[in-house]
Amino acid sequence: MRLLEYQVKGIFNDYGIKIPDSTFISSLDDIENAVEKIGNYSVIKAQVPMGKRGKAGGIKFSKTKEEAIKQAKALLGSRLNEYTVHALLIEEKLDISDEYYLSVITDTQRQSPMVIVSSKGGIDIEETAKQSPEKILRLSVDPLYGLSSYQILHLITLAGFKSSILAKCVKLIKTLYKIYWEKDCQLVEINPLVVTKNGELSAADAKMIVDDNAIFRQIEMKSLRQLNETQKKVESARINYIPMDGDIGIIGTGAGMAMVNLDQIAHFGGKPANFMDVGPSINVHGAKAGLDILFRRKDLKALLISGYTGSRLDIFANDIIDALNENPDIKIPIVIRLQGRNEEKAHEILKNCKYKNIHFCDDFDRAAELVVQLSRNE
Repeated sequence: MRLLEYQVKGIFNDYGIKIPDSTFISSLDDIENAVEKIGNYSVIKAQVPMGKRGKAGGIKFSKTKEEAIKQAKALLGSRLNEYTVHALLIEEKLDISDEYYLSVITDTQRQSPMVIVSSKGGIDIEETAKQSPEKILRLSVDPLYGLSSYQILHLITLAGFKSSILAKCVKLIKTLYKIYWEKDCQLVEINPLVVTKNGELSAADAKMIVDDNAIFRQIEMKSLRQLNETQKKVESARINYIPMDGDIGIIGTGAGMAMVNLDQIAHFGGKPANFMDVGPSINVHGAKAGLDILFRRKDLKALLISGYTGSRLDIFANDIIDALNENPDIKIPIVIRLQGRNEEKAHEILKNCKYKNIHFCDDFDRAAELVVQLSRNE
C-alpha cells in the first residue's frame, strides 16, 4: 500500500518531523484560498501514487499567486501516466541550502531493515545510484537490537553530511526507523531532505509503502488506502498484476509461470510490459479481467498467453474471445500456448475465433521467441 505524499507528511508531523507549510485541496473552488494562504512562492504537487512526478510534469513551481492559480487549475483533473490527478498539495517553496536523501527499507535479501543515505538528494537520485554509487551508503539493521545512534552517526559521517546537521540527522533517522517499525512499512523515504539557509531540516518530499499483509493490524491505514481503476479491477478479480516498462504483455496461469515467461522474453531480446498471474481466478473469469487491463495499454506491441494449469482452460479460452470482442480496436499479435485441463476444447474454441492475429505454439521456448519476433514485425 503506497500512501500519497500529503498522507505521509501527516504521519511525519505526528512524529515530530518538520514539513513545509502546505494546504491540501481536491476542488477547483479551493485553489485561490489555498494559494493565498501559502503566498507568492509556492510549489503545486499532484497527489498521485507514482514516482518521478516531477519529470512527468506533476510538480510545478510558481513565483506569483496568479501563476500558481493557473498551474493548479491546469494540473487538477489532468492525467499523469495512468493516474488522474484528483488532489493537489500546495506547499511553500523552501529556501534551500542543501539536499540529502534518507530512507529505511526492507532488504528482502538479508531479511532485515536497511537504512540508506546520500549527500546527493533530489529528483536525480536514480542517476546518482547509477553514475556515483559510492555516494549512496547503506546500513543493515539487526531487528533484534534495533538502530543505535552511533551507527547512524558513523553512516552519515561517511556519507559526507555536514557536521552542523549531524545531531539533527541522527534524531531524524531514528524517528524514520520508528515509523518504519510501528507502521509495518516496506519503505519510508525523505527525498529530498532539505537544509534551509537558516539551518533547519525539512522533509520536502515523502514516500511510504506499508506492507499489505500487515493492514489488518494497521487499522488507521485502511482509511488512507486509495486505488486507481486498474488496482480496483485487479483486486476484485483476484489476479496479480505489476506493470513494467516494456512492450510485450504477459499472462501466466501461475506466479511461477508468469516469472518464467518474463525470463524467456528477456532471453530472446524482448522487453516485458508486465507481470500477470491469473491463476487464482481462471475459473471465475480472471483471464478476462486481466486482458481488459492489458488491452487498455497503448504501448503493447504483442501479447503472450502461456500457461500450464489444472483449472478449466475452456473458460480461459472463452474469456479471451469475450475480451477480444469487447475490444475491437486491438490489432496486436497474440501468441497462445496452453496446456492442462480441457486444453483440446480450449484450442478448438480459440481456432474458431474471428480475431486473425492469433498464433499458437506447443513449445514453451518457441512461444517466447515468436512473440518477441512478432513485436518487432519480423
